[in-house]
Amino acid sequence: MTLSRTTLETVTPLLLDGFHDRAARMVEARLAAGADAASGIMLRARLADLQRAAGRIDAARATLDRLLEQDPGHGPAARLRRVLDGEGYGAVAEGPSPFLLRDDILPAGLADRLLRDALARIPSMTPAGIAHGNAGPEENQTYRRGLVTAFPQALRAAVLDHIAPLLGATPWAPGRMPAPDGPGDIKYAVSRPGDFFRPHRDDGVGDGRGQPGRRISFVLYLRDPQMQAAGGDLVLFDETPPDRTGGQGATSPVSSTPVSSTLAFTTLAYRHNRFAAFPSARLHEVIDLAAGPGAAQPVRVAVVGHV
Repeated sequence: MTLSRTTLETVTPLLLDGFHDRAARMVEARLAAGADAASGIMLRARLADLQRAAGRIDAARATLDRLLEQDPGHGPAARLRRVLDGEGYGAVAEGPSPFLLRDDILPAGLADRLLRDALARIPSMTPAGIAHGNAGPEENQTYRRGLVTAFPQALRAAVLDHIAPLLGATPWAPGRMPAPDGPGDIKYAVSRPGDFFRPHRDDGVGDGRGQPGRRISFVLYLRDPQMQAAGGDLVLFDETPPDRTGGQGATSPVSSTPVSSTLAFTTLAYRHNRFAAFPSARLHEVIDLAAGPGAAQPVRVAVVGHV
């Protein structure tokens, strides 16, 4: 089942509206009402997909464990379980997008310092509207809009001490990691209500977006504990071949280029001091930040980079 243009356009409102959580509760109710073995396996597989789409990674792991108790030979469930646990995140071309996820990656004091530093720099940040290379209306070209600024060199080494070894150990680019005194490959990125990151790949292959040579993308979330607005989550799409050849498949609502992704995806919720890394070749987007009440609007703050 491929991800249609309509589905891509509705991922953000579905997540912001809690659709997947409601659907998961319906499946849980059906399981609680009793189901035969075959139906129970099918329902749990669906439940795990809904839970990971909603950002409930721990719940999805527990559901897959229960499914595998019933059917130890269930290959898709076993593979997804390894991916969600960070054990099976090899450089594969299809299926669930591999990723590395670590909560509380930095000492609390350092994470809080980064948040304060980023917020203080917002007035001087540069608006960034990154466009697809194809000609056409601006709304069909631009796939990223927000604010960016270079990451301060004085804090670079302190952050890389914690994340560089993890990046260097991934199977996507073994041994590849940012240099302590490297160029501007790490940035603060800020999104406000109305800003967006549409579905894209960071390595530029297949859809002309991003930059060739990128192998690993990473993000360090910095979230103000007072911010109550929904959104800002990272979505990693599952993919099926031909995912990078321009063949039959889904169409991005932004660039009108094929993206060939299945309906399933994993949401990594926007939480303070959470670190995520994934192959730059994989399709992903960021859920729009919902506007808040009053004059003070929320912002999504992150440290982003590529190697």
